[in-house]
Amino acid sequence: MVKLVLGVFIGVVLGGLVLIVGYDQYASYKVKSALEAVEQAKLEESKRKEQRKIEYQEYLVETYAKRCKMQVEKKYKAANSIEIVHKTEKLVAVNFVAKSKSHHARCYIGEDGAVRQFELVQ
Repeated sequence: MVKLVLGVFIGVVLGGLVLIVGYDQYASYKVKSALEAVEQAKLEESKRKEQRKIEYQEYLVETYAKRCKMQVEKKYKAANSIEIVHKTEKLVAVNFVAKSKSHHARCYIGEDGAVRQFELVQ
């Protein structure tokens, strides 16, 4: 009889111990998966911000190129086949033909985004 009671007691204690350890492992798994989801969301947000920043820089460069092209059209009314050769945040280089003569010009962009200096290059 003592063996039976002792066996049942040990079985119940071990069963409870298995349940406690199992629940602890399950809770740990859930916490880890939630933390991974949060980290993934942060990473995606970071990538999205970086992509927006790159797109904005590209937009600014395109705008600067258009302003330089307008500057060429303003200074040389007969300019045609205007081709943008190089464009960055600070400099836009343009090739164009005016009065049957090929020209190369540079537009330096100021801090405010306007064409600060326009010069022909020989």
